[in-house]
Amino acid sequence: MAHVLIPTDFSPNALNAALYALELYGAEGNTFTVLHCYMMPNGESTMWNITDQLAKASLEDLSAFTTSLREAARREAPAGVEKRAWLPARGDQCI
Repeated sequence: MAHVLIPTDFSPNALNAALYALELYGAEGNTFTVLHCYMMPNGESTMWNITDQLAKASLEDLSAFTTSLREAARREAPAGVEKRAWLPARGDQCI
């Protein structure tokens, strides 16, 4: 039973790396956490605070990435593994 951290920048290469992690560890009995980090801007503006917009965009992209990961994992499940059991859905931020 492993807890695997999958960092992502939402790129196609990150999706391939996440699929490799799923293949390497297998979904059965393991926990996968998808992580996206972003840099907060330096300083503070009195005109506009973009912190909320950055967080919202990151969560939306993270949700889209995990959806793509689930779909790709179902398509590429190894022989002998039922595709519906290959990557169970456990929420938008953690799979």
